[in-house]
Amino acid sequence: MILNQNFATFQARNARVQLENRLSQVRLESGKLREMLCHDWGSLACPQTRALVKKRLRKLERKIKYIKGRAGKAAAAREIANLKTGLSSVAARKCSVEEQKHCVERVEFYENLYHEQLGLEERASSLRVVDRFEEDLAAKAGILTEMDYMDEHGALLPRGEFAARIYAQELLLTEMYFAGYFHEWDEDQINAVMVAVDYEPRKIERLPRPGQLPFDQKPIKKIIRELVYRYGVDEREIRFFPSLSPLAYRWSLGCDFFELLNYTELQEGDIVSAFRRAIDLIRQVRTACLEEDPILASKLKNCMNKMDRDLVEVNL
Repeated sequence: MILNQNFATFQARNARVQLENRLSQVRLESGKLREMLCHDWGSLACPQTRALVKKRLRKLERKIKYIKGRAGKAAAAREIANLKTGLSSVAARKCSVEEQKHCVERVEFYENLYHEQLGLEERASSLRVVDRFEEDLAAKAGILTEMDYMDEHGALLPRGEFAARIYAQELLLTEMYFAGYFHEWDEDQINAVMVAVDYEPRKIERLPRPGQLPFDQKPIKKIIRELVYRYGVDEREIRFFPSLSPLAYRWSLGCDFFELLNYTELQEGDIVSAFRRAIDLIRQVRTACLEEDPILASKLKNCMNKMDRDLVEVNL
């Protein structure tokens, strides 16, 4: 596997083993030490805790004399009463100064160990996320190798080099390009198709009937089925919804923008946004094929010019 050949990955896995070993050791030590701690630690029976509470009580008794506000004074008085009640209702454990000293040392050591444990657990949790990422990456690398996007050593093949220049729906667009559909479709059909790629419809939108589409979507649906059912690409990663394709086709042919509004319930901003995204996708495909396929690149430039006008114009 590509990841196994990566020395950095090997080092990371080695560090992961060391971390997990240390975490197991710390958990064992902190568990044993926790059982050795006094059961009264942290309660009002503990001399150390009582000393802290008495210190807090003295501070409040000094402070309340200077509190002017009625509400603040009442709150301080309630806390003083609660502290006194707590101290008087619990008998203090009788521990020598030496015993208290050893107890404090054990607690401090335990707390330091426990904080280390929490830090190690957080790092281990992060590494588990990395593990899942590596597994996902390895799975995707396997898919790309099977689809002839890269060879077994990770080097990009022509399909992979093309897809590397696409930043949205790269598998769908790459397969459409290598199937020759961009060459077959005319400019207006390309614009109608591209407005459907990576489009997320609103709730009110419905798919047009096949006869309403200015292109045959069966070849595109076949590509999507191949990606999902043959190669195992997550179907959520493939978006193609041609609800705006008839509008884009009319627009590409030169229709007035406000005339388009007669054929849809969408807001102007939604239409403009969808058309601009289509222009950007066409630009990406054009960049990807510019060196190898200058004739198609010229055709795609014409497609962009037909879409990039009036209200839709990207650089208004």
